[in-house]
Amino acid sequence: MVVAQRRRRALNSVSRRALTFGMVVAVILTGLTPAGVAQAATWPVQGENDPSTFDCDHLYYSNFRSGMQFRSDAEGDAEIQNTVISKRTGAGPPDYWSTNMALGKDPDSGRVAAFYSSYTTGNLTLYKHVSGTNTVTDEIAGGQPRRLPAGVNWGGLGADPARGALYGAQNGGAPVLFAMDLASGDTKTYSRGSTLKPVPANDPVFAGGTLVPDLFVDDNGGVYYGIVYGGQSYVYRFDPDTGETTQAVKVTGPGSSNGFSNYGMAYLNGSIYLGYYGGALYKVDPRTGVSVQVPGGNAQTNQVGGSLPNPAAPGRSRTWPAVRSRRI
Repeated sequence: MVVAQRRRRALNSVSRRALTFGMVVAVILTGLTPAGVAQAATWPVQGENDPSTFDCDHLYYSNFRSGMQFRSDAEGDAEIQNTVISKRTGAGPPDYWSTNMALGKDPDSGRVAAFYSSYTTGNLTLYKHVSGTNTVTDEIAGGQPRRLPAGVNWGGLGADPARGALYGAQNGGAPVLFAMDLASGDTKTYSRGSTLKPVPANDPVFAGGTLVPDLFVDDNGGVYYGIVYGGQSYVYRFDPDTGETTQAVKVTGPGSSNGFSNYGMAYLNGSIYLGYYGGALYKVDPRTGVSVQVPGGNAQTNQVGGSLPNPAAPGRSRTWPAVRSRRI
């Protein structure tokens, strides 16, 4: 989306690593930022399982109040069939607290955890839900909260469990990314024209394109994000150690022209997945870039589990994670 007010959806998958989108703003941070200190809080959530559980073998997505699940079919591909994983109860976190999501590892317990954030600059709090619990908290590590870098509408998150890192992408506009050490809270931002360096240096897509608002992490720690240029979508690889970024593949077919409206990105069983804001899911061959729509209907209209109705209105959902990721 091109404006901060617009709601979004994103993709994420987990394997031994995890994944997940972002927007443009005038202020861009650089350098290391220590974790903010604020009063931590917890909120109850509920799912179709008690306690609420999720794993590293499925695709997931989140909307502005709750997490959902995609199952895998017999071939291991994603197929839309939603199940409520966690939904806030009562006066939980504020609306849009879970519009961004990444699946990774809890820095305290080492268990699978979902990390959530809002896409607005008005709420930069990072939230955590550890699988096997019915609690969402902003106590990220050692009882301390973490905040996303200020001045940017962050549109997507991705996590690297092996490294204990969280990554974020701006909600559209010029490429701006961040990398956070979840244990310490140290955060570094990368931006086009500064610390985010294209290879080759004269790459016209990187220079003139805008961000797809999400990213994901592969099994080797490679961070991938999307760029829209000339009405087409491209996947780029980012090295957080050097700040260098290179084009991995150009997306073709029905999933490419959605551009910024692909609110989620994930990697599962050797394929890239793109989540369209209207609820569709697209599978991309990382070798050829060819995309096809995933069966199962629309994620917003075919939810199962009548005891927990879908709280998301059309156009207000966003996010996904990845499973069994591998380097593209």
